Amino acid sequence: MMKTPKIYIKLLLSIILVTVMILSYSTSSYAMESPEFVRIGLNYISAAPSSCQISGNEELALWDFQGTENFYVLSGVKVVSASSLNGVLTVTGSNNEELTCEAGGDVKKVSEMLLNGFSLVSGNYLEYLNSDGTVFDSVVNFDDKAYRGGISFFMNANNTFNVINELSVDEYTYGVINGEMGYSNPIEALKAQAVVARSYALTNLGRHDYSGYDLCDSTHCQVYKGYSNENEKTNMAVNETKNLGIYYENLPVSAFFSKNSGGYTQNVEDVWNEKLGYLRGVKDIYSPVYKWNVQFTFSEIESKLRAAGYNIGNLKSVAIKDKNSSGAVAAMEFTGDNGKATILKEKIRSILGMSLIKSTMFDINEEMNTTIASRGVYVRGFDLSKLMEEKIYVLDDSGEMVELDKENSFVMDGNLSCKLFEIEFEPSEVTGGVVKFDGLGSGHGVGLPQDSAIEMATQGFDFIEILNYFYTDIEIK
Repeated sequence: MMKTPKIYIKLLLSIILVTVMILSYSTSSYAMESPEFVRIGLNYISAAPSSCQISGNEELALWDFQGTENFYVLSGVKVVSASSLNGVLTVTGSNNEELTCEAGGDVKKVSEMLLNGFSLVSGNYLEYLNSDGTVFDSVVNFDDKAYRGGISFFMNANNTFNVINELSVDEYTYGVINGEMGYSNPIEALKAQAVVARSYALTNLGRHDYSGYDLCDSTHCQVYKGYSNENEKTNMAVNETKNLGIYYENLPVSAFFSKNSGGYTQNVEDVWNEKLGYLRGVKDIYSPVYKWNVQFTFSEIESKLRAAGYNIGNLKSVAIKDKNSSGAVAAMEFTGDNGKATILKEKIRSILGMSLIKSTMFDINEEMNTTIASRGVYVRGFDLSKLMEEKIYVLDDSGEMVELDKENSFVMDGNLSCKLFEIEFEPSEVTGGVVKFDGLGSGHGVGLPQDSAIEMATQGFDFIEILNYFYTDIEIK
């Protein structure tokens, strides 16, 4: 049964206005040439469905997100069902008959249009964008969650399809901030997160292009939870930083971020490979102390190594062989009765478990406070507010009383900032049956640490000051 469409014809000026909203405004906008919309994978890989239902708060329509003037409205249709059988997508209405649409003088299947650049949107999405969100919200629903923009599909080889949300960059950012940094945090920290999220999105478009979308909705890209998870305060942070991005040498940057630096952020090449001038490690004097520990038996490590393709036989020893200039582990060596495996940088976490090895700021087989105490002066259980007001005398590791070097001390307890002081690295090795990891920080440590951004905002810094502290030689524009 064919649903006769209404066609909304918008003047070329309307299209230009949409472009101006996101890509222009003198020096306060992105100067890069990039799409104004972004495609987000919602359900994919093992979560890709073979059937689903899409609904809108108004009549559903088809739009191609390429700035064309035509909306093809499915008259009276607010709910559609999509299903895949033998690799063929079918889209039906409430009467279970396949939906078709007249487009460009031809009658086409809605399913075919959805696989060829069109998305299902609610009402006149372009009119909503031109109204700057003040008239109504154009929202579609999938899997009991609401999303701005539209929904499209990408067929997989296993009779499933990826569900994709296409929307404007700022609408996407609305759906990111509360998931990545909760609304209860200071507004300047939220604004810093908004600029970072927008910059990261626009410089990583096409990251999952082989699967039909640009970015996924998980921590692999950025946590995105859509309209259902928006908050007035986080949306305000997006609006108050509208079009602002992070630039290095007049080019937009991929603004990496993580939860907690452990006291020192990382040079990007010490975590991955490519050296980038704006991602240099800095001493993080605003980092709240974040401790973690975990232990593995040798047999558990053997299993993780085998799963990663390292067959070294029965494990005999585990050793930290090198640390980088920030104090994070740069290389670990695993020795078995059938050979050795040397694992570098962030791959250590990926093999042993990202959620368990929370950062590469760790030592093995000894308590963290013992490690620090044996290599320098430390403070424990002290009123930290007095540190900057008077001289503090402590015993060093040889038992001598010395004045505390407050600039390069490591605060073991308390809620104020912590600092790592440089030490001469000595390789450590475990030859027993259990390896204990004691660490600081959470995440890869490159770029903005969210906990530190929150602390800086609490102390009165604005979002530009926060971003300039953690990204080197950048411009915010």
